[in-house]
This record gives sequence, C-alpha cells and structure tokens, in this order.
Amino acid sequence: MSLADIFQQINKDAVRKLHIELSGDPDFEELIESQNHYPNCVAVWRTFINAQDKNWEVHIVILKDFPFSVPKVFIMGGEKLFLKLPHIDKDGSLCIIPNEVAINSKNPVGLFFHLVNSTKRILQGTDEADFQIEFISYWGRDESKREPLCLLLNSPEKLNISIHIYIRKKIVIIANDRMTITEWIENQSGMDIELEMEQNGLCIDLNEPLLPESYPNSLYDLLALVNSISSDGYKLLIQRIIESDEKGIIIFRNITKNGYILLGVVYKGL
Repeated sequence: MSLADIFQQINKDAVRKLHIELSGDPDFEELIESQNHYPNCVAVWRTFINAQDKNWEVHIVILKDFPFSVPKVFIMGGEKLFLKLPHIDKDGSLCIIPNEVAINSKNPVGLFFHLVNSTKRILQGTDEADFQIEFISYWGRDESKREPLCLLLNSPEKLNISIHIYIRKKIVIIANDRMTITEWIENQSGMDIELEMEQNGLCIDLNEPLLPESYPNSLYDLLALVNSISSDGYKLLIQRIIESDEKGIIIFRNITKNGYILLGVVYKGL
C-alpha cells in the first residue's frame, strides 16, 4: 500500500467515524448536494447556532486530507459580520486555528466539535481585543487591491516622524532622507540619478493596535485618527495636504512582543 493509499484510508475512516457520531444527532444534517460547492470536499455537515438575535446556518466542510487538516467553517450570510466580529472573513468563512491538542488525527470527532464550539463562541461575541491581536490581518482586508512592493531602508525603530517616500508604479521606497533613497537606487542601477522627490511621508506611533471602527476610509478619517494620536503629526499632515497635491504615505508603527508592525495609508493632497 502506497503512502497516498494510507492517507486516503485514514481519511475514509475519519469521515466514517464522524458520520456514525453525527447521523443520530438531530442538531446536525449531512448535505450531500452541497459537496460540489466546496473544493476538495468529501462531506458537508449543517448545524444552526442561535446568536446575535439570529439562528445562523453553519456549514462544516470536511476536506480530503481530514483529519490532518482542519475542516472549513462557513456561516451563511456571515459576510455581514465581517469586521464586526473577529475571525470572520469577507466570504463568511471562519479563521479558526485549533491548538495542538485539538488537532489529533486519532480523534476526528473531537476536532469537529472543537470547531463547532469555537464557532458558537465567535458568533456569541468574542472579546474585541481579538481584533487587536490579529491587527495586521484585519488591516490588510482589501484583497482586491494589489499591494505594491515596499522597501524600508532604515530600521523601523529609527524612522523619524517626517520621512521620504519614493513612489513609482509598483514600488514604494521609504527612508528618513532623500540621500539614502538616491544612493540605494544608484547602487542597484549602477547609474548616477537625480530623483524628484518630496518629503511626503509621516511615521506615526500607535499606542495600541486599532479596532476596525478606527480604520481610516477617507481623508477626513485619516486626519481625525492622526489628530487623536499625535498633535505634531497632525500639523505636518495638514501642511502636506495643503502644500502638495501629490500622493503621500503615512506609516503607522506599533511595537509588539515579536517586533514592529508597520502599516501604511496612501493619501492625496488637495
């Protein structure tokens, strides 16, 4: 028997154990016709969870490499909860990473119910601090826009409040001064160049990661956010917006136990 055959047999056994456990449970129903809607799926189980004044239909999707992989959980209509409850993505799927104890290939039923219980906790409203713990994931929520390549030429802790940003097509180069950027480009290209570049960047320190309601979606939001954090940064931003109609970038810097997080917002002057 090949290794692939062994894994396939383990998958069949795990799916069978799950079927035996759930088939007599009135809270769960297997959706045979829904299997074609989910890639790499071998089974779909439906349950309902009452939370947020609604009875949510939940699909638990069992994949071909179960029980070595975690089933996917989808909340029907859950896209409305995106950025309102943590761990819910734009398509209504849940981002649940069980601990090592939960991921036990010899206990597929335990893994299944771990996900169900986690889903209940999320729908009932987990601590909003979860948004802050996974700040960088929620900030980069718009996957439809391709992010440019960003090069930071100074270490994060050494960035000044006023920084230089060089923007060209799909690349953004960030440094404290014009000379650092110029020398880096000359070194890469092997040519002497004269860059047209403004001091059009700001680096603002966050006291703590932001909650979704504080994410800036307009220039007004951005001004209000910077004003609430740094009076000096706010004055500089107003000045930049008035004096230039070029694009500028604000880098928000947050220190965590694992190092620095840098997140950017592009704005356009008046």
